[in-house]
Amino acid sequence: MNQNMEPNGQESNEDIIDLGLLARVMWKKKLRLAAIVALCVAISGLVVLFMPKQYASTTLLQLRNINETQTYIKLMKTHTILDDAISRVGWKGAAPDADALAQRLAIRNPKGTSFLEVVAKSGDPAEAQAIATAVVDSTRDYQAEHASQTVYVDALDEHIRQVKKDADEAAAKFLAYRRDHPGLAENGDIRLSTNRMDGYDNAAAELASKAEAAKAQRDGALEEITKELRENPERKDLCDQLVTAAADRAERVQASGEGSDDVAAADAKIAELERQLRKSIGSTMDADSATKGSRISGLAKAAAQAAIEADLAEVSRSAVLDQKKEDLVSLEGLSPDMETYLSLKSDAEMKAYLHRSLAEKRENGNIQKTVNATYLATVDAPNLPQPGSEVLPQKKPFLAAGAAIGLLLAFGYSLLLYRKEL
Repeated sequence: MNQNMEPNGQESNEDIIDLGLLARVMWKKKLRLAAIVALCVAISGLVVLFMPKQYASTTLLQLRNINETQTYIKLMKTHTILDDAISRVGWKGAAPDADALAQRLAIRNPKGTSFLEVVAKSGDPAEAQAIATAVVDSTRDYQAEHASQTVYVDALDEHIRQVKKDADEAAAKFLAYRRDHPGLAENGDIRLSTNRMDGYDNAAAELASKAEAAKAQRDGALEEITKELRENPERKDLCDQLVTAAADRAERVQASGEGSDDVAAADAKIAELERQLRKSIGSTMDADSATKGSRISGLAKAAAQAAIEADLAEVSRSAVLDQKKEDLVSLEGLSPDMETYLSLKSDAEMKAYLHRSLAEKRENGNIQKTVNATYLATVDAPNLPQPGSEVLPQKKPFLAAGAAIGLLLAFGYSLLLYRKEL
């Protein structure tokens, strides 16, 4: 038998709500129902009042290459960028780790555009702005540093042309001498001496390659700096000081090691020169100036470091060749013709190796230069959130949710009273 039917065949009224009776019950208890809603709203208000506030600072960036947007979103959340950003923020409390900082960041790319919107959150408005600034600066400096490592590619052409000329001349001299002295190539003493000297020649050739590549790095960086500064005397002077300061820092690191007081003092000097250079170039509100300042700073450091590396490689190469001479003198039974033969052979082989090595470095540099071609500009600098602009807690949604919960509880209470009236 149907459960909704009475024995006499009539439909049961138990599951039918008498809206009129319900309305009379609700009106009779209207003050109590209003109190329930008000209590829920009040509780929501207290939650809003005591919940920690979160502020958001937003900056807008633009990339030259629209295809690089996702790459930069991932780059900005790497430990490399975040660890550097953490070191730049003056934290009021304990500094977060990279994973915790990543949770405070939202990086978005409006669909179909080359823009990136970076949003940093914190309970302190100034700290939120500092986080956004640090992340952008760290990313830009990372880009500038890696771009500065490939500026030598074009400068390397001139070095390669000169090395190729020297290699051809050395090869021609050796071939001519061997042609005029055909018996030397088959001499047993020559073969033995060649095997003994190969180790010196290989080491000297590798060091020569490092020295030439470093010189090209230095020349390319200085040339790029000249282009960026556009003959501005003030900027040129600052950049010269920055190159000198970077070289001084590298020497202090070699003498005292990273973390020493001498190196810290050099870092402070470099930071001040970078600040002055950025100020000279223009306001950070300019879309190009921050990128340009970081790029010039990176170029100056690269030029100084390259100059030191070139000098060290040259000194090491000279030491290897001096040792080779001493070892060559100790050999017995070598005639002057044999010594000349060995000298020309070594010179030709080392210069040929140097040419091949520099050509390979140039090819690798071209690939890396293409990778680093992306340009990152600041369109809107990170804003300082104002009091009352917190993103959490959101007052209206919280209060609305409290009111909704209160209305549901009030309606449930009304149904309970309605059942009692039946």
